[in-house]
Amino acid sequence: MVAWMGEHIFGLKPCILCLYQRYVQVLATIFAGVVAFVLPKRTLYGLVGCSLLLLVVAGIALYQVGVEEHWVKAPAICAGGLQPATTIEELQRQIASNNVVPCDRPGFTLFGISLAGYNVMFSLFLVMVCFVGIGAGSKVVTRHAR
Repeated sequence: MVAWMGEHIFGLKPCILCLYQRYVQVLATIFAGVVAFVLPKRTLYGLVGCSLLLLVVAGIALYQVGVEEHWVKAPAICAGGLQPATTIEELQRQIASNNVVPCDRPGFTLFGISLAGYNVMFSLFLVMVCFVGIGAGSKVVTRHAR
C-alpha cells in the first residue's frame, strides 16, 4: 500500500524487484483474506501459508537491499534491454523509450534505509505475528484434543 502511494502520489517509479515484492504481497493479502473470512475454521495451515508467502516477500526485499548496497550483482532484467544501435539517433530513441528503473539505486530512503529495507522489516514482523497465531492455535488444538 505504501509503495503504491509512493508511486501514484509521489511519482516514485518501481524497479522490477519492487514489482515482484508487490505481486507476492498482494497474493499474501488475498490468501490471508480467504483464510480469515472465507474458510469456516481458520486453520494453522492458513497461517503457515501466509508466513511462507511473507518470507518470500522478505527474501526478495533482502535481495533488493543487497543489490542497492552493491553486496550482490543486480539481475540482468534490472539493467534494461538496449540493443546494439547503428546510429546515434537510433541509440537516442532506445534510451528515450527505455522505461526500466535500475534496481541498484533506491528511489527513496528514510534514515538511510530504502523502502526495500523497510519491507524486509515489515514482512518479518508479519511473519512473527503469524507465528504467534500458530502458537496460539496449536495451544487451542492441544486443549481440545484432551
